[in-house]
Amino acid sequence: MRIGFDGRCIQDHFPGIGRYAYNLIEAMTRLDREDTFTVFEAEGAVNSRFDLSALAERANVQLVPVSCSYFGIKQHVIMPRLAHQFGFELYHSPYYMRPLNMPCSVVTTLHDIIPLVVQDAEPNVMKKSIYRQCVRTALKRSQEIIVDSAATQRDVLAQFGVTKNKITIIPLAADVATDDAPERLARPASIERPFVLAVGTNKPHKGLGDLVKAWQTLPSSLRDAYQLVLAGPRLPGESALPSGEATNSIVETGAVSEAILDWLYEHAELFVFPSYYEGFGLPVLEAMIHSTPVLARENVTSREVASDAAAYFTGDALALSIESLMLDEAQRYALAQAGRERARQFSWEETARRTLDVYRRAVITFT
Repeated sequence: MRIGFDGRCIQDHFPGIGRYAYNLIEAMTRLDREDTFTVFEAEGAVNSRFDLSALAERANVQLVPVSCSYFGIKQHVIMPRLAHQFGFELYHSPYYMRPLNMPCSVVTTLHDIIPLVVQDAEPNVMKKSIYRQCVRTALKRSQEIIVDSAATQRDVLAQFGVTKNKITIIPLAADVATDDAPERLARPASIERPFVLAVGTNKPHKGLGDLVKAWQTLPSSLRDAYQLVLAGPRLPGESALPSGEATNSIVETGAVSEAILDWLYEHAELFVFPSYYEGFGLPVLEAMIHSTPVLARENVTSREVASDAAAYFTGDALALSIESLMLDEAQRYALAQAGRERARQFSWEETARRTLDVYRRAVITFT
């Protein structure tokens, strides 16, 4: 089978989707040596995290740079033309803004529909309407849809009424470290003492503002003993910290390299995931695979991913939950052990195998 894989999202602008796309294509091209994969990359985009050139060394992979973005009309001309040129039988878009009028079967991954289900996630009525129409078009024009969780499947069915058997739930996985790279790194200069970690952007639904407020209400003895480290890219010109309230007990790293992210997961005393809504919540598994105990906001996605291997908080109980866990080393150890076992139940190899099954089904149903 000749497969086109849209890797234009493997760049720094798409931190979460890019991680999914890279790990998926890496695992699929390693496992499936019979099919051929043409991987498109965004020409000129900043990609500081993933080595696409290493994929191109595989005999079943061809790397093709393209100069069209997801957000312009140009892709709807260039990508169908390339699909015809390469003779694709299937094209996979890991992002909902997929090119239209493709001359082959199409699989689209829809990670979440946050603008439609989270209040005020998209306050602009026109942008929200455009988003809804783009998602509707992707659903209609794809032979198969992949989602990361049952929660996202339920949301899509409720919002769009798609036939359920068109949607396949395929969970993500955490990277498993194969060397001691985290141990070889020096402690970042801004981290001066043991720390609690949160990873994510500062979009409102991620709940980092709630975490900062909760942290500031903790007893001074805890804030003197531990730092709160907030890692992840920030919206331009914005911080997760209220203006003028930066303190040496709270550190914002901004976007970090994969090696530093591994180091942070490896050395954190506790990982806190305060997000109100996620399509999956991959940082939870990433913390767990490093044997770091997890405290997550109680919601359907967190439960689906972490099951009973995490501690949960509801409402305004975040500060109390952090304090309780930081004073109970035995409970943190138990959560760390349970979390690692939970994370091992997910693998990119299994994600790849199930995705390839969807590809084969999509080709059969294409007319």
